[in-house]
Amino acid sequence: MHKRLLYAVLPTLLSATGAFSAAAQAPADSLQVEQLQEVVIGAVRAAKDAPFAVANISRGELQDFSTTGIELPMLFARTPGVLAWSENGVGTGTSYMRIRGAGGSRINVTLDGVPLNSPEDQTVFWANMNSFGALMGSVQIQRGVGSSTNGDGAFGGTIALGTRAPSLVPTAELNFSYGYWNTMNLGVNASTGLLFNHLVLEGGYHQTTTDGYLHGTAGRSGNWYGGLSWLGRNWKLSYRLLGNFETTGQAWNGVTAGNDDLSLMDGTYGEHTGIKTYEDLYNVGLGLYNSLYERLIIDGNHYAMERYKMNDGSFWPRTTDNFWQTHHILNFAWDINEYWKLSVSPHYTHGYGYYEEFRYNNKLTKYGINTFKRPDGSTVKRSDFVRQKGLTQDTYGVVANVSYRRGAWDVVGGLSVQQFQGNHFGNLTYFGDPDVKIFLTLLNQAHLFNKDGGYCYYDSDAAKLDASGFVKASVAL
Repeated sequence: MHKRLLYAVLPTLLSATGAFSAAAQAPADSLQVEQLQEVVIGAVRAAKDAPFAVANISRGELQDFSTTGIELPMLFARTPGVLAWSENGVGTGTSYMRIRGAGGSRINVTLDGVPLNSPEDQTVFWANMNSFGALMGSVQIQRGVGSSTNGDGAFGGTIALGTRAPSLVPTAELNFSYGYWNTMNLGVNASTGLLFNHLVLEGGYHQTTTDGYLHGTAGRSGNWYGGLSWLGRNWKLSYRLLGNFETTGQAWNGVTAGNDDLSLMDGTYGEHTGIKTYEDLYNVGLGLYNSLYERLIIDGNHYAMERYKMNDGSFWPRTTDNFWQTHHILNFAWDINEYWKLSVSPHYTHGYGYYEEFRYNNKLTKYGINTFKRPDGSTVKRSDFVRQKGLTQDTYGVVANVSYRRGAWDVVGGLSVQQFQGNHFGNLTYFGDPDVKIFLTLLNQAHLFNKDGGYCYYDSDAAKLDASGFVKASVAL
């Protein structure tokens, strides 16, 4: 992305008083603080000489990349064996990645040792982590089967995210970037530095907006962050609150999707289109086509796109994914002595979200609604709908790691326990044919309409208890 970047660091905006001078009375220097942070993340990372394919991304790379607003998989794709792409063509919003061909559900992701993979589908939704690079101190990517870790699915690879160590000096930072398709990123970070010889307070806010490249993919996403750390001579107690939000235009059917989810490429659309490559799509004017935003009209060799319309004649704005999530992580890290180190992290994550999608001329039976006859004798089998599918989820648990290093021996043990509670729902919030809504009311289905007028066609609860542990040892010969 070509961008104009304004980057300002104002290290003197916040300062501690002379009575609480970090330089004079700090219980631990910056090196000790970094070592305590290594206690937190070391158990889930491969050691320097371990026989695994590893790529490490530094804090500087993460900070520079975060100012673009592009999702983290695009940065990871700069390392060997990683492929990444986004739906909107800009690199923001809904994004995907593979490591050596393995998809998201086979890639284990942790944040300070805490599992981030969804307990239900074992994947990570990177759109919910926009600009997280600004909060990171380092990232390690293991390709293929690697070292033992906490959480699900490390068959394809492992990504260990580590937040920044607390800053002992006061800082304030402002970032701004602007690029094609009105893609803008704004970021603010601040730290008090060391207060009262022990306390560090930190915070930040980051936001990315874009018009998107494909039709109907405008979006807004970002994160906010707050943290406090109490530093001892050889231990650290910290609390981190990371929140994220996103409302992004969706294009998951891709540029080759035609009506009814069939491909425009010859062979599966049901008729000869003459479209065999992506270049052919652009040549017939369909390079920006998004079937979640508009329908395709084919007349011989002529192709046209028509926006979906509501009953009042207004256009359907766009299909959006909307999600809000907060991570609470309390961590105690203890550098016990020369040989032993301990890290314990209770954690809690709450998420809520939904997507809304225009469903053109869908069968009633798709939503459990029977066909019916109007008073004039005509049969109603199809209608336009707006479908809202969403979920709430709560995950809470604890992660503990202990390590012992002495002489040639390096032994690490870990334990992770977490409980997941979730609810999934599906609502129809718009009926293109108003007779369908009347029909449902006459069938005594009024109790399935919520206070906003949406018809609930499914509701499902989920619960899952996960527990895992590992011990790994290595000896230098």
